[in-house]
Amino acid sequence: LGMASKAVMVTAPIAVLLHDAIFWHDAPTRRKVTQFAALAATWSILVFTGLAAAVLDPSQPNTGVGFSVTGVTATSYFLTQAEVIVHYLRLAIWPTGLCLDYDWPFVTTVREVLPELALVVVAFFIAAVGAIRRHWWGYAGVWFFLILAPTSSIIPVKDAIFEHRMYLPLAAVITFMVLLVDRLAALLSARQRLAPRAVLALAVITALSFATFQRNRVYSSELTMWQDVAGKRPANARARTAIGNALLVLGRVDEALRIIAFANLRPVLHAARELFRSQA
Repeated sequence: LGMASKAVMVTAPIAVLLHDAIFWHDAPTRRKVTQFAALAATWSILVFTGLAAAVLDPSQPNTGVGFSVTGVTATSYFLTQAEVIVHYLRLAIWPTGLCLDYDWPFVTTVREVLPELALVVVAFFIAAVGAIRRHWWGYAGVWFFLILAPTSSIIPVKDAIFEHRMYLPLAAVITFMVLLVDRLAALLSARQRLAPRAVLALAVITALSFATFQRNRVYSSELTMWQDVAGKRPANARARTAIGNALLVLGRVDEALRIIAFANLRPVLHAARELFRSQA
């Protein structure tokens, strides 16, 4: 049921196998082999339903995901995801600058994302070494990259980033951060009479509660949400079109028509500017 419902389920058999290899050190038995084979057999659902072909076959009609997506190559998408993953991690540590629709531009050269790419490669290498040595944090790291793989690897997706893709991988980041902070606080408690864990927790909870309150205000209406997106991503034509639609619902027709007209004209102006630059 999961394999036929959600793309990220393609990683589940691998995640279970890794969990068993890292946390349970007993030798593989016939029963285990049968169980893992049964889990892996659920991948056949992707073949029977045509989902595998839709994603992997470049000749298939463009559905917004897969190698048939026009305008972005596998290499360009992979490089862009280095930037995106660093952004995801930054949001996991401090979630400011959240945006419903980023309209993230695609990267074309390594030079554009060299620091981010280096950071992601190093992080993955450390996580892989930790997993090989059967450390819990190694599993958390590999699990993070594994769960992100369907949308943050070499398979192009029409939109490079959406925050909801981070919901499930966020569990690994949160687990790692909670245990790390707890151990650091325990070291401080051993050296001081005060209770820094409680103070630290109170400070973090207060700060994040305030940030949550501020973010929830954006969700008060469709109009305020898309205005927030347009403010953070001024070039996002979809956001401006959505603002126009929201204004139409409110009966503010003149404002809506002006914004929608500008939203549709902006990509044309951008294309004309890029053509002029290339000719110059």
